Amino acid sequence: MQTEINISMVDSILGVEKKMILGGHKEITIKIPAGIQNGQTLKMTGYGEEIKNGKPGDLLIRVNVKFTHKISPKARELLEQLKKEGI
Repeated sequence: MQTEINISMVDSILGVEKKMILGGHKEITIKIPAGIQNGQTLKMTGYGEEIKNGKPGDLLIRVNVKFTHKISPKARELLEQLKKEGI
C-alpha cells in the first residue's frame, strides 16, 4: 500500500511526528526524521493492507516537502542568518 504526506520545509529540516488516518478509521503516528528529502519514501512495516497469509504488509509513504512562496520579514531575516551559517 502506498500513500503520500505533505510536510513543511521546516519539518523536513528538523523532523516531525505526524498523525495519519488509515482506512478511514485507524490513526497512526509517523515519525519523519530530520533531513528527509522531497520525494523520499518511508516504510511502515506491518501497517499496509493484508497480504495472502493474513498478515499486514508494509505501508509506503512518499514525503512531499512543501515550500512557501510568501514569508514574513522576520522569517526572511532568520533564513538569511541560516544561509550565512551554511544551512
